[in-house]
Amino acid sequence: MSLHIKTEYDDDIAKLVIMPGDPVRVKFIAENYLDDYKLVNNVRLNLAYTGYYKGVKVTVMSSGMGCPSMAIYAKELFDYWMEKCKKLVNKSSIKEFKQSIFDIVSDFEKIEIDTSVIKPKVGIVGEVLIKYHPFGNNFVADKLEQEGAEVILPDFMGFIKFIATHKITFNKLIKTDAIKAKLFKTAIKLIDLLEKPVISALNNSKKGYLLPCNIWDLEEKVNDILSIGNQTGEGWFLTAEMIEYIEHDIPNIVCVQPFACLPNHVVGKGVIKTIRSKFPEANIAPIDYDPGASEANQTNRIKLMMTVAKDNLKNKNNINKAIKKENYIIDEKNKISN
Repeated sequence: MSLHIKTEYDDDIAKLVIMPGDPVRVKFIAENYLDDYKLVNNVRLNLAYTGYYKGVKVTVMSSGMGCPSMAIYAKELFDYWMEKCKKLVNKSSIKEFKQSIFDIVSDFEKIEIDTSVIKPKVGIVGEVLIKYHPFGNNFVADKLEQEGAEVILPDFMGFIKFIATHKITFNKLIKTDAIKAKLFKTAIKLIDLLEKPVISALNNSKKGYLLPCNIWDLEEKVNDILSIGNQTGEGWFLTAEMIEYIEHDIPNIVCVQPFACLPNHVVGKGVIKTIRSKFPEANIAPIDYDPGASEANQTNRIKLMMTVAKDNLKNKNNINKAIKKENYIIDEKNKISN
């Protein structure tokens, strides 16, 4: 018998067994379709009833939701909130907008995550369309997950705030567009104000979400790597996102970029050596995406990056275990000496 099946007698389970996923459905079937039914298992509410259907002995037992159903539930929850958010964008009060943010985080917080297996965290940066659109990057997020990664994407509003800094930078570097600079500073302040409830809700979560970025902090991070005058394409923002990932213990990064996008090559592939000199743990894989690029080559680069990521994570875990063991020995010696 399974650990989840503890019946009193061997013949409590019939040869014919029906297994719906939902325990409530099991009880419904027993009460409405079986004669002389009785509860034969209730371990962890994994209900099982045995009775007779038209003279045939039948057991109805819950199979449990399981991983596939969990994935369906998460997708349904995502789709539900996507549709609701579309309605809220078109028509909602500030109060409804704020409450919806806390409700979204609360709903997804109820989904339990298996933390027994520690996966390498991998961030994705690069040209804005290819970064977010699966058709543009050959489903890079799916491939990374298949290789055992926990994929993390930055929030889209960070890019919007970066665009808003352009006129402010012009005013700072070449003393032009003073009025536009003031307008865009106000726009960024407004975005930050709208993001306050998002930050508050995510801070209450125990899942360690990457918070919406502070664009001025990111700008400060790249000052010793490249000029904020690099604004073409994703500009200095691409470099800043890589640094933000690394500082949040996400050292593995896939930098996706169109083959002919020279500005992104400069602020992406062009700064990797400098970033690695500041952050030796950085594991960055630049990958080109264009119609003539080989998908096999892209996949091989991902696999190589993931191999390094897994090795680095294993070494890090071994070091942490060694430190804990050493601290434990020291504590025990101190107890004995006292």
